[in-house]
Amino acid sequence: GVEHKAIAAYEHGDQDAADAAKEHDRCGSHLMAPLLAANVAGAALLKKLVERPRPVHGAALSLASVGLAVEVFAWSERHNASKLAKALRVPGHELQRLIGTREPTAEQLEVGRAALGEIVRVEG
Repeated sequence: GVEHKAIAAYEHGDQDAADAAKEHDRCGSHLMAPLLAANVAGAALLKKLVERPRPVHGAALSLASVGLAVEVFAWSERHNASKLAKALRVPGHELQRLIGTREPTAEQLEVGRAALGEIVRVEG
């Protein structure tokens, strides 16, 4: 949660991350739903098209699923105001809210602020 809060505060020009949301739109958890959907759909299609799928088929399916999930993620970032993009982010936000993040302590927020400050300094 602290990294999400620190980044959200930075993106909004705020020094205090305490009030920022602990769920973030660009968290990798947003890849999970499209990855799962692509994998399930791909496995069903593979089962229909290939009588005896081999390990190479599974590997290709996995790569294609990851590629599709990343493209969906990137599309939703480029079109973040659209209803579809907002809907695509719901599973990721729920994962973050329920199991992926928790509210950081004041000490963790300070470490997050300092770490982000150092990254910004180094990156120039």
